[in-house]
Amino acid sequence: MHLSTNTRYAVRLLFELREPGPPVPTARLAERIGIPLKTVERIHAVLRQNGMTDGTVGVRGGIFLLQPLTAISLGQIVTLFDEGVKLAVCHGDKANECPMWNACSVSSAWNGISKLVQSALDGISLWSILRESSEAACPFG
Repeated sequence: MHLSTNTRYAVRLLFELREPGPPVPTARLAERIGIPLKTVERIHAVLRQNGMTDGTVGVRGGIFLLQPLTAISLGQIVTLFDEGVKLAVCHGDKANECPMWNACSVSSAWNGISKLVQSALDGISLWSILRESSEAACPFG
């Protein structure tokens, strides 16, 4: 399974915001994350449409979290930016791209496995990932 660059960037952006608080300027976020400003804006647009972030304009403007990272799962981000987990094109929106999609005996297995992986990702909060990475980085925790 391969996650898109936008999925990885979205997680990094949310990690940078960490918790609801004052707006962080988009230029500062782009610099901290190391991605283009336009990419930050595009990712923020998707997150905002889905109630995870919001933004303000002006001198003190920027992006801020609407939900804590405990309420946002890795699965939600994968669904937003990669349309969920699909281990093969024989199911989902691209099912008709496979010439065997109607008669394939493995299609249901790929679909079932994809659902299991998606379910596992849905159960992992971004906060738990951030917490585990912080604990691993500091052995004296």
